[in-house]
Amino acid sequence: MGKSLYQQGDYERAIFVFERVDGPESQLFLGKSHFAERNYLKAINVLSQFDNNSPTDWYQDAMYTSSLAHFQLKNFDKSLESLHNLIHNSSTSPITRNADKTYSDIIGFLTPKQQFDVFKSVTNDEIRLDILEYSIGRVHYNKASSLLSLFEESAIDINSLRLNRLKTQLADSVSY
Repeated sequence: MGKSLYQQGDYERAIFVFERVDGPESQLFLGKSHFAERNYLKAINVLSQFDNNSPTDWYQDAMYTSSLAHFQLKNFDKSLESLHNLIHNSSTSPITRNADKTYSDIIGFLTPKQQFDVFKSVTNDEIRLDILEYSIGRVHYNKASSLLSLFEESAIDINSLRLNRLKTQLADSVSY
């Protein structure tokens, strides 16, 4: 009954039903219903109960919905980290393909200041490199150079070919 209410868009009543039913599928749809009702913190809290031991489809759906909730709360770093983990640590599925597109869309959505803030707050070097790569040609040369310097100071282990390509692009301010 709860799933039917969810599919009909009656999220408030679906929440009422899912809160009274035990089981992982009910928890997934409870979290998704909270998300649909814009109760983002509740959605994140409910969906955080899923882990790698959960059925794959449910885990991926929970991670994806949770990342969207973080985005809505302007927790861009957590959103990107969650999407990145979903993309790189899960088998390919429609959800991971959506996650990949959403990941790129979020980086492109962020203002240069938000990109810089996220760049400083995430710990994953690949995400930081993705932000740096996106900013090349879109921000002033000095900002792009600063991001590269910050990245080089703190990066632990990253694909050197990609980094070398970015260094080449930033080697000459005139051609930039």
